[in-house]
Amino acid sequence: MLVPRVPLQSPKPPATGSIATAALPQFSATHHLFHARPPFYPFSTQQKPPSIWKKSFLTIPFLLFFSTPTVTVTIKSMVVKVKGPRGELEINMRKFKRLCDITVKNGKVKVDIWHATRKEIACLRSLSSKVENMIIGVTQGFLYKMRFVYNHFPINSAVEGGNKLVIKNFLGERRPREIQAQKGVTMVKSKDVKDQLEITGNDVDCVSLTAAQINDSCKARNKDIRKFLDGVYISERTFVTIPELD
Repeated sequence: MLVPRVPLQSPKPPATGSIATAALPQFSATHHLFHARPPFYPFSTQQKPPSIWKKSFLTIPFLLFFSTPTVTVTIKSMVVKVKGPRGELEINMRKFKRLCDITVKNGKVKVDIWHATRKEIACLRSLSSKVENMIIGVTQGFLYKMRFVYNHFPINSAVEGGNKLVIKNFLGERRPREIQAQKGVTMVKSKDVKDQLEITGNDVDCVSLTAAQINDSCKARNKDIRKFLDGVYISERTFVTIPELD
């Protein structure tokens, strides 16, 4: 018995509004071009900086240092001069390339800046620290102590004229090392401590730079620094005169 053939028919799509149609999202051919997730950018380019950096006026109202009768701070044409019992220091504020207003009133040093950016605000704090270090330098002075460290070859050193250090026999080398101190810096070998050098001065930048040059001149070259520890290292940072507390 022959069975009649029935033509195949494609299934009809479900009715509009049915559950099957609602569960399937409808996408167009260009959906990925217009609805793609935006790329992520870091904080500096995606979000705005904190509002504190947008202030148009910033000042340092706190007292940096009480100007005693023996300390005077004068400012003229962005040149700050500090005079005290140990000497006089000055710094030219023009090198910071930013207009600041520096005033001295009632024993306070105030620095004002307007419409500042992040770097300029950081520069403002640097200016205040400079003045503070100058006041400390002319009243107390800065003292750096360095020790000569060696294992086999003893390091021979001598100070000439108080401002020139000569180092010999470093790691057995015959070449002498000569380090000239910065302006206003004095070097002397300690009498009570062996192999110790004392560097004193009013300007902390010059004192620290002299100590860094001494340390850099005595470094083991082309050797394992874990084994060869010879050199001249800073052991203490303090002041020449420390005020007594009542």
